[in-house]
Amino acid sequence: MLALVALLAATALAAQPAVPGDTASPAAVALPPELDRVLRDYERAWRAGDGAALAALFTDDGFAVQSGSPLARGPAAIAGNISGPGGALRLSAYAFSVSGTVGYIVGGYRYPDTTGPGGRFVLALRQGPDGRWRIAADLDNSGPPPAAPASDDRATLAALNADYVRAVLTSDVARFREILADDFRNTNPDGTILDRAGFLAQVARPSNLKSLRAEDVEIRIMGTTAIIHARTEYETSDGRPGSGRYTDIWQKRDGRWLAVAAHVTRLVR
Repeated sequence: MLALVALLAATALAAQPAVPGDTASPAAVALPPELDRVLRDYERAWRAGDGAALAALFTDDGFAVQSGSPLARGPAAIAGNISGPGGALRLSAYAFSVSGTVGYIVGGYRYPDTTGPGGRFVLALRQGPDGRWRIAADLDNSGPPPAAPASDDRATLAALNADYVRAVLTSDVARFREILADDFRNTNPDGTILDRAGFLAQVARPSNLKSLRAEDVEIRIMGTTAIIHARTEYETSDGRPGSGRYTDIWQKRDGRWLAVAAHVTRLVR
């Protein structure tokens, strides 16, 4: 049943006219009251952080497959997907269909601060003996990221790269806390690998550098991933010159570029 619903949903979604000026989002459609109630009740439960109310919208054997979360089946697992108020969620329908006691809704979701087309969902529905429509499966994803001009991303990454180099020189732990991903890894010149906490502890120690500059900076952008290569020239606090190279990997997450990995090499003279 779910495979059939997904196939019908994809066909209906492709047939919907696009909103002028937004080719990534189909036009919203009005739902019959009994189906619209499912979306509105879902919004209320999510906004309130009420896991029990959300689970009550599903069939006893219902599934919830949400972006970045394990598959949840059954009321207890679905209720556990909510750990607190989830924000001002807004659901819109792009297509729907009903055949007997089964149906589907294809739609999108947004929050007040969402940029770009927002997320997507498909609800497979089943009508119970009481006539009430419940969710047999909820499949969603975060949707395509908002497109940003490459020139804007390049300028942002160039500024972040400069911040990174400056923060190394000045032991600016606060700035690193802002630009490092939680899963950041750093490979030191001696081959040791540090996680985010270890790297922050290393940076917090006073730098032995009098100067540090990056040269021959090359920024390569591949969608939501960027790689920065550069050569460094530095002078230690006792006046000794040195040079090296580094490769930093950045990833755009929720509209922000964050450093996810760095590899540093010192050149032997």
